[in-house]
Amino acid sequence: MHISYKAHDPQKFGLSSQTMIEYLTKEEKTKEAEVFYNHEQQNISPNDAYNAIDNNKGSHGKDVSKFYMMNISPSQKELNHLENLAEKFANESKQDDLTKEEIKKIYVEKLLQEYTYKVMDDYAKNFERDKTIDDLVYFAKIEHNRTFKENDKDVIHNKRIDAKIKENPERKNEFDRDYKRNSKGEIIRNGLKKEGNNTHIHVVVSRYEKKGEQRDKASLSPMSKARKSKGLNNSKVGFDRDRLNQKSEERFDDMFDFKRMNNETYQKRKENKKGYDQDKSNYYDYERQSKSNKKKNDNAIVSSIKDRVKEEAKELKKEFKDALKSNGVDVNLPTSLKELQWKIERDIKQELGMDNLKSPKEILDNEIKSIRDNLSKGIDIGY
Repeated sequence: MHISYKAHDPQKFGLSSQTMIEYLTKEEKTKEAEVFYNHEQQNISPNDAYNAIDNNKGSHGKDVSKFYMMNISPSQKELNHLENLAEKFANESKQDDLTKEEIKKIYVEKLLQEYTYKVMDDYAKNFERDKTIDDLVYFAKIEHNRTFKENDKDVIHNKRIDAKIKENPERKNEFDRDYKRNSKGEIIRNGLKKEGNNTHIHVVVSRYEKKGEQRDKASLSPMSKARKSKGLNNSKVGFDRDRLNQKSEERFDDMFDFKRMNNETYQKRKENKKGYDQDKSNYYDYERQSKSNKKKNDNAIVSSIKDRVKEEAKELKKEFKDALKSNGVDVNLPTSLKELQWKIERDIKQELGMDNLKSPKEILDNEIKSIRDNLSKGIDIGY
């Protein structure tokens, strides 16, 4: 069992819950998808749902979340267990006006509705402020399908493949093999239905308790993590999500006689995740240290190579200077190509008695090329 929470963002979506409620009704295009339920009423219209949420006002400002979305998601094993219970019920049922599959679906939804009431009662009590389900304003809805979203990793991966094909259309057949697909061969895109049993429960719950005057209503936020803090008049504030997850799992096991393996418990999964997160952290620390050490080693190697090249360049300079002297040319080795050109041009003019005449460009270029080839190792690095 997994329960997640998402706060309403008033700056992004406005103050009303209408957008959220309407979004939930459009997820599945069926008549049943158009209604909500709570522990007091069935078949609640979207209009009644968001009006009840919006009209349950408290004393907070406009920039504070007024309601929350909860996702109650049974695991595949838990869903399979409910399916088995529904199968047994359908086999014993004598309702001739419904098919076996219709009976099973109705039965599973009835079980999940009863489970929702227990979870929401535990949700209210989890604030430790003497609250129960009767103090909540909430509306729930069961859905059987999930779709891929823009931020799903397979959707993101396939967008990268799209970009590669756009840049290299001639390699389309090659890149086409890299797409992530479902069992039907369909490329996974935003909005594509996920395969398998994806039954889950959406709950939209108001931030404020149902009873009392607007200015006096208690604020019940599942996003508050200050579990051991005290509010006004020494009242407790905060919400222990770990405890609710643990309690919700126990509720499921007790209600439906589900035999949960030890490694499937919330506590064990949490411990495994904590261990995994620590291992991941240790791995990244090791990687960072390795990269740091590698960088230091690389810098030392590069520095050593530079020193060696400098020494070799100095030797080349000395050898070249000695060679010039042995041929009767007394010249200091230039430090730049421009200076080298000037010195060569000057020496050629002096030897030919053409101090006041310009030398032909072709002669100068040939001389420069010859000297550059001999000095390539030294000149290329700036010596």
